[in-house]
Amino acid sequence: MNAEILQDLRFRGYAPRTLLDIGAHVGSFTQSFVQAFPDCAPTLVEPNPFCQEALAELPYEKHAVAASSEGGQATLFLTKEWLQSTGSSLYRENTAFFRDEVVIEHEVEKARLDDLFRGRKFDFVKIDTQGAELDVLIGGEMVLRQADYILVEVSLVEFNLGAPPAEAVFAMLSRMGFRSANVTEFHRLQGVNDGGLLQMDFLFERQVRRPSQNYAYGPLHGHEPLMAWLRQQKASCPDFTVIDVGAAANPWSGEVLDATFDMGECGAAPLHFRGNFNDPRAWEPVLSHVARHGRFAYCICSHTLEDLAYPAIALEMLPRIAEAGYVAVPSRYLESLRPEGPYRGFIHHRWVLDNVGEDLILAPKLPFVEYLALSAEAAWPAAPERFEFQMMWRGAISFTPMNGDYMGPNRDHVVGMFAQFLDRP
Repeated sequence: MNAEILQDLRFRGYAPRTLLDIGAHVGSFTQSFVQAFPDCAPTLVEPNPFCQEALAELPYEKHAVAASSEGGQATLFLTKEWLQSTGSSLYRENTAFFRDEVVIEHEVEKARLDDLFRGRKFDFVKIDTQGAELDVLIGGEMVLRQADYILVEVSLVEFNLGAPPAEAVFAMLSRMGFRSANVTEFHRLQGVNDGGLLQMDFLFERQVRRPSQNYAYGPLHGHEPLMAWLRQQKASCPDFTVIDVGAAANPWSGEVLDATFDMGECGAAPLHFRGNFNDPRAWEPVLSHVARHGRFAYCICSHTLEDLAYPAIALEMLPRIAEAGYVAVPSRYLESLRPEGPYRGFIHHRWVLDNVGEDLILAPKLPFVEYLALSAEAAWPAAPERFEFQMMWRGAISFTPMNGDYMGPNRDHVVGMFAQFLDRP
């Protein structure tokens, strides 16, 4: 699965917390996935004994079993020519790479995922088991149906002897509530099937999507990766519409915009809505437009929320006008410095936004913050790559005002709460 597919999921607001890599080989897929989603906790399943040494070096949960439709013992087909072969399977590969004189039959333990991971949930699942994909689905239906995405490799020819056809895999995934969302890779082998297409990797998504949001830090106004992605989306789909909420001060997104909403005039898009974000009534023209034409595909809200008296109103409204979106604000690192002279942060900013784990926290900039002693402050000017806090979301936005919007119960508690929130690595 290439990095562009993972970046696409990230910009669309996907935030997997758990990964199940079935047929993990030596962990290459898991490592690339964690690079895109560093907060994700992987679990790897791989029966090949010759892959275990490489997997042991990875700091993740691992299970040296073959996922299947039932428990017990099974024969794993290996090849003497490459003991770590990616073609190792419970179904013998139908190529010269697994001819009689080089094939090895090795007994391994097999297990149903529903038994191995009973009661657990995995957000993203990858299945690459060289013909055993249907067996994996049957033995793990209860666990796997809770995933947001299942990436599965299917064969278009009898690449593995006796393996179920692709149609059976598709039918099972459909019964589990998944639909095909993308084709991510095509597989051919020189000298096999006259060089024709052998296998394809399909990304299946839940038919009923769950809301999700992910977080990252970046350089201030480092929007080019997002802009490149938005250009690509609009080029491939003319109906991919974009609105920027708060574009007037710095309309950097102008070339991809279909609409803007701001307190002031903004000529960056064909359609402009004007109003005060803090007033729910000001959103009514945008909501009326969405009621007639459908929600925008994407919403940008950059360097706006920190200025507002009531950012919670905007955070509640954004999912009502768009399917997914991007939020950016100065990070807590930058707001803890003194870029405008003796004052901490920017004088016109009222809020600091950051995540604590999965939670988006809104912290008001109370006056006493000026006097907080922050132990890590001296190091932050040398880290401009962390000056912007970014959030990608889809479906809904989950947020919490600090301490439930209650600045109490006493002085020491509030001081300690803000110090803990701001003074983190």
